[in-house]
Amino acid sequence: MPADAKSFNELGPRILHEYTIFNPEQYEIYTTECIFSWPIKIKGQYWNYLTRAPTFTGVQSSQCEISGGEIDEFKIAEISGAQMLKDNSIEPEITFNPSSSSVIHSTRGKKTKSLDTWNEDIKWMTLTCKLGPLPSRGTAIITIKSHLVEATLTSLKLGIGIQEMWSTATCQATKLPLNAPPSGKLSEKTTETTIAYNYETPDSPS
Repeated sequence: MPADAKSFNELGPRILHEYTIFNPEQYEIYTTECIFSWPIKIKGQYWNYLTRAPTFTGVQSSQCEISGGEIDEFKIAEISGAQMLKDNSIEPEITFNPSSSSVIHSTRGKKTKSLDTWNEDIKWMTLTCKLGPLPSRGTAIITIKSHLVEATLTSLKLGIGIQEMWSTATCQATKLPLNAPPSGKLSEKTTETTIAYNYETPDSPS
């Protein structure tokens, strides 16, 4: 569990989400607001543990407000960093294979099963981020890193077969030149990403 972990890799595989924002207009977008709705716990146990605040490239400034949870609540980064300095070693990363804007474990052609059946027991974190300015024809990339918590999959029996969990991101230009209202390609856009994973059914006792 995160409270006992000395490194992020002890939790489980890393999950990487990258969101790309492109300004197609001939003028600068002063401010863009993005709201991320992120599943972090099921039945009070961490399922998806965010390891750091979102990072941004392609814009001069950014800031995020967080509600409904904490990023790296148990300060694993500090513990891991101190241990690495002590051991003078580099910790290898365990990752999924990237696929488009989300990182998805292989489903091996099998039918997926949504974790929405746990919806009433899921705790969501909301990240509200403002970034800018974004120049004409410019691109911004937002990166969010987390780790799947394998101990939760085991204790709640969430790891048998293929499972899915959804997160959403909604972005909109909020400040334009001459205080023009956003419209068309600059109006509110929402995208959903899927975190999917597959554990084989354990062998029956002999």
